[in-house]
Amino acid sequence: MLTTPALWVAFAAIVPLMALAAWSDLRTLKIPNKLVLLMLAVFLVTGFWGLPTETFLWRLVYGAVVLAIGFGLFSLGVMGGGDAKMIAAIVPFVMPQEIGAFLVIYAVSALAFWAILKLIMMVPREHETGWYFVDQQLDRSRKRTDFPLGLIIGVTVLIYLGIHTWYSLA
Repeated sequence: MLTTPALWVAFAAIVPLMALAAWSDLRTLKIPNKLVLLMLAVFLVTGFWGLPTETFLWRLVYGAVVLAIGFGLFSLGVMGGGDAKMIAAIVPFVMPQEIGAFLVIYAVSALAFWAILKLIMMVPREHETGWYFVDQQLDRSRKRTDFPLGLIIGVTVLIYLGIHTWYSLA
């Protein structure tokens, strides 16, 4: 993991970026490229500062591999392009030996938010709310519902980095 000061800076910088990404994804089902680039910039600065050079470079390679896989999934229609880019930008923060724990946090977050958002969408409404994710339910001709993965990714990253930040205080 990052050294303690770099971790604190990374966590402090990532919190508002994840909040904005989640907000944007819920509202429009899009994650702006500027936010993704800022997430990557946070890792570039804090990773260069708080990791050994070899580890830093390997984490960038992991991010590039995840980006390629994400674009493959995007081309198959499994996920959105913004989600693929966001995952690639944040995966360098995750220690390779903790990817399993990261995926468990992601799975629990996904199930929780899926249930919460499905409950929200069950509320009867006749007019648009301005939130694309909710309003797509009004269009009965839609065969599938798009899901805001940016919300889940953001929460997962915040929990993961938050746990490490918390334990760094001890």
